[in-house]
Amino acid sequence: MSKPCLCAALVSALLLGAPVQAAAQNAQGTPAKRVLSFLAGGAAGLVAHEAGHLAAGLALDADPGFKRLDYGIIPFFVVTHDPVSRRREYVIAASGFFVQHAANGRDGVPEPVIGMFVLVPATLDAVRYLKQDPAWARWTSRAVKAGLVLLAVK
Repeated sequence: MSKPCLCAALVSALLLGAPVQAAAQNAQGTPAKRVLSFLAGGAAGLVAHEAGHLAAGLALDADPGFKRLDYGIIPFFVVTHDPVSRRREYVIAASGFFVQHAANGRDGVPEPVIGMFVLVPATLDAVRYLKQDPAWARWTSRAVKAGLVLLAVK
């Protein structure tokens, strides 16, 4: 994907995601409206998270792009980039969480709890990397990540 197209997609995603996230946080009314608002907020969070990876990749001149990911029954994508130094890789990989934390603001779950839900799966993913992906670490990491999503439900 060319850089001008990628920049346009990034700006569009950020502009579209912000109002949806704000509307989802102020949801009231019927259960159906609350569920739809919750899903819209989750989609906005995903867009913001991935936009963080794209922005960091662009800023570090790593030529970011997208790659299709076939895992299970739901098709998805990953943000890819050219090989970079370990320091730049860290910034690009962590930038999704940086954006989420910046968008979180003051309200919500206490920061130490969020920190635990970020550090535990990161540690488990490091174990997976170093120990040839043991099943217990994979599933525990996924469970903690699901718990992080459940914190958004009020």
